[in-house]
Amino acid sequence: MLNRRHIRIKVLQAFYAFSQSNNDDLVSGEKEFMHSMKKIYDLYIYLIQIYIPLKRLANIKIEEAKRSFLEKDKQVFSKAFVSNNIMENRDQIRYDFDEVFQTKTTDEWLAILLAHDIWCSQVNTFDEMVVDPQIEHNEMVLDYDHPTVG
Repeated sequence: MLNRRHIRIKVLQAFYAFSQSNNDDLVSGEKEFMHSMKKIYDLYIYLIQIYIPLKRLANIKIEEAKRSFLEKDKQVFSKAFVSNNIMENRDQIRYDFDEVFQTKTTDEWLAILLAHDIWCSQVNTFDEMVVDPQIEHNEMVLDYDHPTVG
C-alpha cells in the first residue's frame, strides 16, 4: 500500500514539474500526476511480488551453503544432531562442537562463516573487551572511585 510519504513526494514532484514547464494547462498537469501515481503503484506491486521468488532463492542458497560447508570441511558430527531434543544430547553436542572448533583459529572460523553469509562475531574475554575500539569509542567502561571501597 502506498503510504502518505509516497503520495506527498509525488505531489511535490508533480507540482515542481508543472511549475517549471511552460505549459499552463492544468488538465494535462493533473493527467501527468495521475500517470506518475499509477507508475509508483505499479512499482510497489512489483516490489511486493518479488519477495516470494527471492525467499525461494535465499532458501536454495542457504541449503547450498550448508552442504558445501559440511562437504568442504568433511566434518562428521555425532548422531546427537539427528534428535530434535537438544537437552537430551547437549553434552555430546557441546563436545562435538568443541572438538570441531579447536581445529581452527577464531580468525579462520570467522572467515569461513562470514564467507557463507553466516552472522557471527568473536566472543571477547574481559581483557579483550576492555580494549575493544567500539567499547572505547562508546565510553562503555568507566573508572570511578567508590565512596567506601575506593
